[in-house]
Amino acid sequence: MTTVIRNGMVYDGNDAPPRSVDVLVGDDGRIVSMAPLVDAPQDATVIDAAGCWVTPGFVDLHTHYDAEVEMAPGLTESLRHGSPQR
Repeated sequence: MTTVIRNGMVYDGNDAPPRSVDVLVGDDGRIVSMAPLVDAPQDATVIDAAGCWVTPGFVDLHTHYDAEVEMAPGLTESLRHGSPQR
C-alpha cells in the first residue's frame, strides 16, 4: 500500500532545518520521495499531517517499560494508549 503523508513538518535527522514537504512511502514501507507536492498514485492512502511533526526513520526509544513490565508483563497499558506503528 503506497502512502503519502502531506502537510506535516518534516525533520529528517540530517541536521537540516525542518521543512514542509510530502513523504511518499512505497508498498514495501520504504521512503520513495520527500518533496513539495510529491506526485503519488491515485490509489495511495493520504495522511494529512497538518500541525504534526513527521520524523521518517525515527524510533523513540524513551519508554517506561521498566516498571510496567514488572507489574503487567503483557504491556497491556501501553497497548491501550495506541500502537507505535501508527
